[in-house]
Amino acid sequence: MRFMVYVAAILIAAGIVFVMGKPTETPEPSNVASSASLNSEAGSDVDVQSVALSVPGMHCAFGCYPTVKEALESVDGVQSVELAKQKSETELDDKTVFVTYSNAFNLETALAKLEKAGFDASKIDAN
Repeated sequence: MRFMVYVAAILIAAGIVFVMGKPTETPEPSNVASSASLNSEAGSDVDVQSVALSVPGMHCAFGCYPTVKEALESVDGVQSVELAKQKSETELDDKTVFVTYSNAFNLETALAKLEKAGFDASKIDAN
């Protein structure tokens, strides 16, 4: 009888470990570029937009992406630069960055900064 209680306890413990060990599913953020009109705290209208840039010369997330991010963040009006979601942490399979910017942003200036940083084939991502 004691054996059956031990077996039941082991099965229950294994079930708990299995359920607790499962990763929770979280919704993935959309990689779609969008634009919106937001009101700042001062009450003035600030036009915030996003653009996807293809950077084919970017080969890694540890060396190239920080250089791309720094180059783009130095452009007036850029609010954030995000790398597209990758399938693997070790290699870039999607060489797209999403730039969120305000009215002061100039795309030609951004592309020139990328070219100066060594990423001369960069362009707007049509996808």
